[in-house]
Amino acid sequence: MKQNRFFQISAAKWIVLLILVSGALLLAATKTCSECGTKLRGKYLTSNGRVFCSQACYEKTLPKCTACGRRIKGPFVRVEGKPYCSKKCRNTILPKCEICNQPLLSYVRVGEHLYCKEHAKNPPCDACGLPVGRGAKLGDGRIVCANCRPDLVLQMTSARILYMRARDDFHVITGLKSPTLPPLALVGLEKMPGYRVGQAPSELHERGFYHRKETTTEHKTIFGMVLAKRTDVTERISILYGLPRQQFVSTATHELMHDIISERYPKLAGTGPTWVEEGLCQYAASLVCRRHGYEEQLERLAKNISPDYGDSYRYFLQLFGENGAIKMLRWLATADGSRMPTRPPELE
Repeated sequence: MKQNRFFQISAAKWIVLLILVSGALLLAATKTCSECGTKLRGKYLTSNGRVFCSQACYEKTLPKCTACGRRIKGPFVRVEGKPYCSKKCRNTILPKCEICNQPLLSYVRVGEHLYCKEHAKNPPCDACGLPVGRGAKLGDGRIVCANCRPDLVLQMTSARILYMRARDDFHVITGLKSPTLPPLALVGLEKMPGYRVGQAPSELHERGFYHRKETTTEHKTIFGMVLAKRTDVTERISILYGLPRQQFVSTATHELMHDIISERYPKLAGTGPTWVEEGLCQYAASLVCRRHGYEEQLERLAKNISPDYGDSYRYFLQLFGENGAIKMLRWLATADGSRMPTRPPELE
């Protein structure tokens, strides 16, 4: 009886085992590869609840490196949701410092330009305002970058050509031309009005100035009666050497407008607050810059933070419009500087 009982239990176990094996085989036979759809027979791979018939099918589901396109089989780096197989591949998509060309995980933005923290501290170029990597120092201490250096006006020959061009362009746009053309001088930073030793060039709003001096000579009799009177005028326009060509033209036009105001509009010349004449000269410069598409100079005029130069320019720009030469001429015909407010009015 004991042997029969033992035989019955062992037979039951074998029946259960057979059922389990048969079920597993049946289940395997009904599964298909998650990648290619082949029915699974024998050994297969599982990963994250999915089954694969081979290593090749499994590897097809691995993420591709965003940079090199290879399948990533091991640990990887993810940046903004995108996978990279290595730091080397990740670095290929990172922005680079414009000076040292190193990939930047963090950076300092200067306008539209990116720099590492170290090179962002470099002194700015006097022409473009960006940190200088390779550059040169001008005679008055200003530093310019290698990109701007070829465009700078350093010689009187090229300066005179641009000076005359500015005068002619403004005449074409407005019909205004001074009876006499003031002599031109290229000067260093130390000659600029208001410049202080050690002051950053970027803090100066002037890149040129107009000098005018009137000397009156009287001829009298021995009794003090005036027989004749003569007024002699000496004038000069000085412009900072080493300006980019577009900035030189803008500055030249500004200073030539000072001359025109002195010659043609005595009710404005030196009779009102500073902002009136400076704002008109800035607007005159914008007309020539707009004619030639000097977008960088137009942006420089618009972003000037000085009340006498920036606020006043924005006032006249709103008053006359972008190409408002005719409106400006009508305004000049009746303007009286002595009646102007101390600050530019706000327009609606």
